[in-house]
Amino acid sequence: MKTTLFYKFILLGSLGLSLVASDDENYLTLERVIELSKTNHFEQKEILEDINLEELNLKKLKNSFYPELYFDGQLGRERNLEKVENDTFGYIVWKNKLYDSNDGLEEDSFKQNKKNKDFLLKLSQEERKISVMKTFFDTNLASLYHQYLLEQLAMDAIYHNRAKDFYPTGRISDVEVLEKETNMLLASAKNFNAEESIYNNKSRLATLLDMDVKKLPEIQRPKLKSYLEREIPQNSKLLELAIKNDLKLQQLTDKLEYLNRKAKALKGNFDFQVGTIAMIGNEPQKTLEDENNRWEARVTLRVPLYDKEKNVNEIQKVQIERNKVQVSIDKYKSELSQKIDEIVSKLTYLGKLNKAYKTQFDYRNLYLEKSRTAYELDRQSDLGDAMVQLSKAEYELEKNRYEYVITYETLNLIVGETL
Repeated sequence: MKTTLFYKFILLGSLGLSLVASDDENYLTLERVIELSKTNHFEQKEILEDINLEELNLKKLKNSFYPELYFDGQLGRERNLEKVENDTFGYIVWKNKLYDSNDGLEEDSFKQNKKNKDFLLKLSQEERKISVMKTFFDTNLASLYHQYLLEQLAMDAIYHNRAKDFYPTGRISDVEVLEKETNMLLASAKNFNAEESIYNNKSRLATLLDMDVKKLPEIQRPKLKSYLEREIPQNSKLLELAIKNDLKLQQLTDKLEYLNRKAKALKGNFDFQVGTIAMIGNEPQKTLEDENNRWEARVTLRVPLYDKEKNVNEIQKVQIERNKVQVSIDKYKSELSQKIDEIVSKLTYLGKLNKAYKTQFDYRNLYLEKSRTAYELDRQSDLGDAMVQLSKAEYELEKNRYEYVITYETLNLIVGETL
């Protein structure tokens, strides 16, 4: 029994070797994942198409000043005063818009929409980086958790088999045998779920990176020491950086500036248009004095005399929108301050937890060595349980570190700089 147990531990130990960090270029590293996250995915591609649409709208507005040249014709006859007359005509028409006082407002609107989409694209790209990093960490974590559960399953199986061996001697009761069997079956179910979790996380990661999950390279354990050693600036400094760089705040501020420009432009807008039209063609005439060949040319001017206070109402609407945006800016600045306080507090807490989990890991590692020594000296030893507890401590340590890094990257996104 003891020899069999020893080889089980050797096997379980070898399973953990695949989780050791490697510098092999065939491994999928954290640095490589971050680089791959810079490529645009579904959401970013959709925003890019929205940007293309706004650029097309600007192009169409510019093209509206180009002349419009077309043929206007008709082939037919009509009965008029007991006569059947030719009702066929044809003209070549030239139309050209020279000026429209609303074009400036429309152009500024399209440009503003494009800027909004640019902000959204940049924010989406930054959020994509964090999302990819989190999925990469989850995939690593799933492997560590599976290793822990696999070792727990091995121990529960050993305890169950031992209970079955001792049951005929009367040293183990029916209740204890069922208890051990229950623990083994639960551990088996959890182990199955952990295996599925590894694949599901790999699948999500492959999808985010536009890769085939079957061709996904071996995932390398990330090196996060540099994150844990970085010093977090004071909250006041972080808030200063956030107010300067936060993309959502920039978008709101830019929208306020646009509404100010729009309100000013509306006050000086009289909604008039100037254009030209020229026609040359042939049309049968009703009198003998006129020729069939005809032409005409004119300049058109449209000036509204009364617009039912349409412009005044539009100005008031813009002023209301402007007031709402200003409230949103003030509110967001207040929320930024609170969010930064919460993130810094969380980072401090996770940093303290890291020290605790690191100490726990060192303790479990040392305890395992003592258990292994006792086992080799043929003394009573809890070597199996010690291995399980070490794997659990390693999982908890890495899980806390991954959460620290994601929280740190979230802070970077808010302040707009790498701290």
